[in-house]
Amino acid sequence: MSDATTTVDQDELATDAQFQDTLERVSFQPGILLGSEALNAEQAYHLRRLTRHQRWLIGPGTVFGLRVDTTLPLSALAWAGGTVTATTAAPHGFTVGTTAQVTIVGVTPAGYNGTFGCTITTATQFTYPVAANPGPATQPGSYADATDVRLTVSPGYAIDGLGREVLINEGYAISLRDWLAAENARPDVAGNFVGGTLFLRVTVRSRAAPQSLQPVVSELFDAGLDPVAPARIADSFLLEVSGDARQMGDAPARPLDTWSPDLTTPAAADVPGLVTAREQTTLTGIADPGLSNALRLQSWLLRRTFPAFDDSPGSESGYEESSRLLLASVHVTLASLTTPPTTAGTAVNNLVRPFVRANALLAALSLP
Repeated sequence: MSDATTTVDQDELATDAQFQDTLERVSFQPGILLGSEALNAEQAYHLRRLTRHQRWLIGPGTVFGLRVDTTLPLSALAWAGGTVTATTAAPHGFTVGTTAQVTIVGVTPAGYNGTFGCTITTATQFTYPVAANPGPATQPGSYADATDVRLTVSPGYAIDGLGREVLINEGYAISLRDWLAAENARPDVAGNFVGGTLFLRVTVRSRAAPQSLQPVVSELFDAGLDPVAPARIADSFLLEVSGDARQMGDAPARPLDTWSPDLTTPAAADVPGLVTAREQTTLTGIADPGLSNALRLQSWLLRRTFPAFDDSPGSESGYEESSRLLLASVHVTLASLTTPPTTAGTAVNNLVRPFVRANALLAALSLP
């Protein structure tokens, strides 16, 4: 297999992270011989213009969806003859014809809630015993595998840290128990287990996915590789669970956080910023606090510059980290890193993530 199938994602990451480059488009002229390089350059020109627009004018963040949770939604519950039939909003993943320990939470009335031995009847239904009729379920609530913690991510749309679109059109889930058993020795995991709490984060980024391998002229490739190359590059994504070095609490993301040079220090800490004597006179002479704050923010924007780009060997991890978009902070209470996690001991906060800042920035600038 051509090594192009394994390097295309890293190549695009490196290219998209170079915001300060002057873009070039192909000049189509009669008599000019154009090959694959020219066609790729034409694609790259338009793609990079789009990502720069989205990164700087819209900003990285969630547009909608992509909720991280440890439970999945139920769509309906019905009691009859001492048995509750629960219908899930999407296929539940249990094996039909088996039994499973399932935790039900958030249902109104509360008589439906609890942990039960359930019989899996269909791909979207299971039953469990409840002796007394709780009454009609007015709030369906949600469910979880009582023997495992599954981190789920709902469908949604976002812009990653480099301004690239991320579209997830179906839900995804990972067993936190299996993930922890496989990854607990990683430095970013072990190093963020503090005082019985494991600090994790869920992130997403755009990822180039080579598709449709086709034969190519073998002379163009290393003789030791199969002479094939991808005929298509699909827009895909990478969801990741990793240790949270920031060990985030529950403070929500500020609208201007992503303006800060290191993407972590709140930009508001830099406002009002450096101003000239005349500018200070202008600021102090304005009675309207909204207008004054808008001008102070603009004075900070005047000092913004392009992020530094490092292309030295081993620098790939830097722009890969810059591309990641935070979706949620996850705190897991554990006796040790070898202890299986529980749903009750796993706390998720989706509100620490950034959202696209267009509306938030307009509000901060006191614009209509």
